[in-house]
Amino acid sequence: MGRHISFLIADFRNAFVLETAGKFWAWKRIEGFYSISNGLTLEDDYDAIHPKAIEFAFKKNWMKKGETFSFRKAFSDSVFTFFSKCRTRREKIRTMGAFKKGNLDVHAATEILRMEGEPLQTADFYPSSSDMGSVCLHATGPITPNGTTASLVAELKPNLSKNRFWFTGASIPSISFFLPAGFSGTSFLEKNFEQPGSKLDTSLWWVHEKFYRKIQRFYPDAKRLVQPRIAVLEKEWFRESKKLEKNSNPSKGLDFLSERAVKTALQEYTFWDENLFIELSKNRPRKSFAPFYNLQWSYWNRKAGIIVS
Repeated sequence: MGRHISFLIADFRNAFVLETAGKFWAWKRIEGFYSISNGLTLEDDYDAIHPKAIEFAFKKNWMKKGETFSFRKAFSDSVFTFFSKCRTRREKIRTMGAFKKGNLDVHAATEILRMEGEPLQTADFYPSSSDMGSVCLHATGPITPNGTTASLVAELKPNLSKNRFWFTGASIPSISFFLPAGFSGTSFLEKNFEQPGSKLDTSLWWVHEKFYRKIQRFYPDAKRLVQPRIAVLEKEWFRESKKLEKNSNPSKGLDFLSERAVKTALQEYTFWDENLFIELSKNRPRKSFAPFYNLQWSYWNRKAGIIVS
């Protein structure tokens, strides 16, 4: 059937969800909050659909005779949907979006992307206990083979030059900075911004990744140490970004802010890796029975050239 995927397409005025299943598709205009998470979501509430999609689904017996057609139900891969836990993640995001209704700004969006484990979880969260239902996703092994590799928040304005894109450029947003950027900017062109390779290097992504992999056993304590610093710097960058909106042509100032933010983030990640890890390792790490997790990360670390003692 080919690729089954969801897209959110938006500008300042309009937003749409487009979903594809092989050559078939459906879309609708979004009103209010909407979330997708690596799974089909449209039921019978689409605005338009491929002219042969419904006929094809009933012909394949993916829908029963007399049953109300659902694009999601007809074209979802049941095995992938179950193991990917896309519905679980989407429901967590949708619940938080409803809670933030009327106050859904950049800060609220980053909070959503940083959600780990279960809502209102009071016990310390450890990466080894993560599963595919976590919004901020930690890879653990065969059942949860993927983690969040990077995160992005788009802040769209009527004036395109005032659009803001807040991105981590690093994995695991719970312990990453969201950095300001804009279009058309030059700060993140390949010639100006080191791109990460397949193994450990001096790029922003890998410097942060090295820290993350070293502190996995101390994760709750590490998060408590770095999150206040993250909050302070992000607040500062957000304030400076807002000030730039008053300029008729803010691109140059935004480029300068982006470059400074990246430089600061790189310095912070380096400091965390060299100093915070030493402080954390003075404590006894949590012992947990997670053989697949330990074996998987041992393999990934060897492959990347990262030594975790």
